[in-house]
Amino acid sequence: MTTTDAQTKMTSGSAALGFAAVIALAIVLFVICAVIVMPFVPDDSYVTFRYAEQFAEGNGFAYNTGGEPVEGYSNFLWVMAAAAAHTSGKDLPTAMPWIGVLIGALNVLLLAAIFYRGGFDWKQSMVPLLLFASAGPLVTWAGSGMETPLYSLVLLFAILCFDGVATRGSIFWYIALGVAGILAALCRPEGILVFPALVVMLALVRGGSTGGAVYSLPRRTGMTASIAVFLIGVVAYTVWRV
Repeated sequence: MTTTDAQTKMTSGSAALGFAAVIALAIVLFVICAVIVMPFVPDDSYVTFRYAEQFAEGNGFAYNTGGEPVEGYSNFLWVMAAAAAHTSGKDLPTAMPWIGVLIGALNVLLLAAIFYRGGFDWKQSMVPLLLFASAGPLVTWAGSGMETPLYSLVLLFAILCFDGVATRGSIFWYIALGVAGILAALCRPEGILVFPALVVMLALVRGGSTGGAVYSLPRRTGMTASIAVFLIGVVAYTVWRV
């Protein structure tokens, strides 16, 4: 190994260590802020808990046992997560806020991954990561027992997939983008707009670079696969609802 190779390896190792330290600091900051705000469980959370308990106990999506099925929730994916927690014996008003905090920490980690893939070093990423980790809306709603941190995580995942499609163009990222669109649609009613918006953005992409990422035109085959995955998922869910 030459001296230059050794120096490059040392620099790379230091950069990775610096990035890891910033991520750890941001996650610790987020958890501290979230714990300070807790407990904050609004009334809407208990609607989700009620539907989750009913579904987990085999009563379907009815608010009252024996009642008619009523879709009184707008966060199907979060209801399913709460139902799984209830099935495992967890008390939802206690467990779901902490699950939200865990998902909030994953938000910080995923945002760091987006920065890293975009070519930003730990010095450039530190301030935005710390600001994100201590942002009032994130730390407040993370421990609320509502779907907000999950929806935020899915949006960040969609952005990561968008970057993967735009910079690498492998079929994996196209499929992942379609899956992200489905997850967004299952999290919130307005989430169904996420995938179409990203497809439009990809259609407008032209060669160039942003933050170290070189963008390229999307492939027709990949986009077709991505759209097919999204449509199959959304149509299947809609048919099941009806």
